[in-house]
Amino acid sequence: FGNTINMDIIKILLIDDHVLFRDGILLLLEGLNAQVEVFEAGSYESAQRIIDEKKTFDLVLLDLGLPGVSYIELLMAIRGRLPESSVVVLSGTCDHHVVEQALHHGARGYITKSSSAKIMLNALQLVISGGIYIPPEILENKMSEVNDLPLCDGLEKLLTPRQCDVLFQLA
Repeated sequence: FGNTINMDIIKILLIDDHVLFRDGILLLLEGLNAQVEVFEAGSYESAQRIIDEKKTFDLVLLDLGLPGVSYIELLMAIRGRLPESSVVVLSGTCDHHVVEQALHHGARGYITKSSSAKIMLNALQLVISGGIYIPPEILENKMSEVNDLPLCDGLEKLLTPRQCDVLFQLA
């Protein structure tokens, strides 16, 4: 799966423009089974200054809704400046297109702000251990899209019903 983060001390950059949300995340991060050092940024500009000063981070928690920059540009800029860091998106949006684009552009996780503390901690633990976290509702939507596809239309002449079923399950 991806890079596993060294668990001695996890260096985290938290980028979100809402102070109250950042404060909540700081409290939540105490629940990780690791020692953490967290640097906070309320804007992309302040994040750039912190990145220039500190150089490396194990984990970046990134709000995609920062003012003044599109979420794709923001994610690409962070990935470009911190290519070795695991980036986890924190967003109020659970649009499957946004999630797919975030993952496509290098995010290792996508956590909706409506998630519980337990889900967020489990998702961060998964990413820290080298995995990728995708919200269950996105996976459910994708499965329903696959279930609605007419996979065997036109293939009935070539495949048996059982082969169509296997093809459907593979898809």
